[in-house]
Amino acid sequence: LVEASTGTVIASAARRVGISFPASGWVEQDAEDIWSATEAAIDEVLTSAGDPTLAGITISNQRESVAIWDESGHAIGPVLGWQDARTADACQALIAAEPDLTATVRTRTGLDLDAMFSAPKMRWLLDSIAGSARATVGTIDTFLVHRITGEKSAEAGNASRTLLLDLATQTWDPELADLFGIPLAALAPIARSHAEVGRSLPGGRLPAGVPVLAVLADSHSALFHHSGGRAGEGKATFGTGSSVMVAAATADPAPSGIAATLAWLTDAPAFAREGNIVASGAALTWMAQLLTGGDVIALGELAATVEPNLAFVPAFTGLGAPYFDRGARGVIAGITGATTGADLARSAFEAVAHQVSDVVE
Repeated sequence: LVEASTGTVIASAARRVGISFPASGWVEQDAEDIWSATEAAIDEVLTSAGDPTLAGITISNQRESVAIWDESGHAIGPVLGWQDARTADACQALIAAEPDLTATVRTRTGLDLDAMFSAPKMRWLLDSIAGSARATVGTIDTFLVHRITGEKSAEAGNASRTLLLDLATQTWDPELADLFGIPLAALAPIARSHAEVGRSLPGGRLPAGVPVLAVLADSHSALFHHSGGRAGEGKATFGTGSSVMVAAATADPAPSGIAATLAWLTDAPAFAREGNIVASGAALTWMAQLLTGGDVIALGELAATVEPNLAFVPAFTGLGAPYFDRGARGVIAGITGATTGADLARSAFEAVAHQVSDVVE
């Protein structure tokens, strides 16, 4: 909760959201769990602040993850996480059938034809979930806006991560939608990042009638704060994965393995180049579960006791930028009889740094 005129943070809250791995390369969440966690965090913030008058609502969300829901706003299937790789074979089949497709997709969308992005996930959900014929598929911003307001909108920067947005026009591309088998009727209309996209419905924890005034994806929000859109300035953020993003003057295609993307759309489009790493914080969490009972702080303390001497590639669901090799799997190299838990701990932190270095280079 932020004071509107000064930007001072008045209150904050967080809730964990579950994640599951039902098969190799599969990563799922529950949209209803995401909504429940959102409402719980809202309730804590508003209660601690004495239920203040709200001027507006803003949303920042994880990207590329896809939900499917009915007209009431309730989920009818799982959220396929952004790191989910179940559609990798389908992407490769499209490329094999049409060798020029990779270049076409990169030219129009700025993205590699990879399972990380949303369109293949949308197709999988539409094919696999009963009742999908009248459903909406979209990224988490679209799901949250619909649940809060009853309206449908897809913020342009989020939409640029789907493989369905034409960067030049900032509109859905009918040919790409047809390529992936996504009915345009299943997609929400594109909205500007600072557009009022609806007002909160009665009956929820939010007071009725509060406008949703801005939506921006998490990585794009960080870029907005750190660079303000100044070309050549950027940021690296660390969560489950990492985003290394630099503001760009144009939407010109980036080198292979690096995305050109729409950073945000206000009165004019702002663009960026980005490399997405699939496992950074996830590498630390995984290693902490093995060595320190899940305590990542303790993992860092253990890692600090040794110099680096192992190579760890945390390709749990393949590799993202700059390789986009979804068939890759994790490797720890250099182990000897003298290897200790501290060496393994250090290798996890080194893995994060080396992956960021790969993208920067």
